[in-house]
Amino acid sequence: MPSPILQIPRVQPPSGSGWGDIRQALASGLVQRLGQPWRDQPETAFAPGCVWLGLHESTLLIHAELADREPANRATVPNERTWELGDVLELFLKAEASDTGTGSSAYYEFHITPENRRLQLRFPATAALRDIREKRATLDSFMIADSLFESRTEISRGRDAWQVYARFDLRPLFPDPAGIPSGLRFLISRYDYQPGAARPVLSCNESSRLARPDFHHIPGWTQAVPES
Repeated sequence: MPSPILQIPRVQPPSGSGWGDIRQALASGLVQRLGQPWRDQPETAFAPGCVWLGLHESTLLIHAELADREPANRATVPNERTWELGDVLELFLKAEASDTGTGSSAYYEFHITPENRRLQLRFPATAALRDIREKRATLDSFMIADSLFESRTEISRGRDAWQVYARFDLRPLFPDPAGIPSGLRFLISRYDYQPGAARPVLSCNESSRLARPDFHHIPGWTQAVPES
């Protein structure tokens, strides 16, 4: 069954810099709860999370609240292999073909850690992953050094949760003479490393249609359009 096409509401930016201001601004946004849609029931160690998405002019705004037993990631500089080093929130983003004929198989992968370290990747096509696995290309060749988005994070005082606020200007990501893309595919995913566990708990937005935790499987991503 194909993913339903959702609508990303238009919102106003936060009126201030506090997390309460951010929460209020995105309260009317598209709500995406994290889960494990490839399983009948989530793993016992699964920790919930919720993400709100909204559009202000050409900018995609995202606010995430994530329960976590001990938020941490060992990354210390941009573009490290964050998913191997600790907790991370990921956004995969791809433009759908527009009415002007502008379309591309390229997509982005963005990572944000609890300490606000970031990884930015642009893949020209899904075949790039096969090239990496078969040693015909390296992951470094798809990394982007120049900052493509803004973000901030906060770890709770009790170290039992963390939250993210991020802003993505869609115009430079997806140049289109008609403006921002008329449609998007996206996936919000998470690596949750818990103390003493042998492997991370994986999750993603429940509106996706993934039969297994293959986050690069674009047909399983959520489809969305901007509010008109």
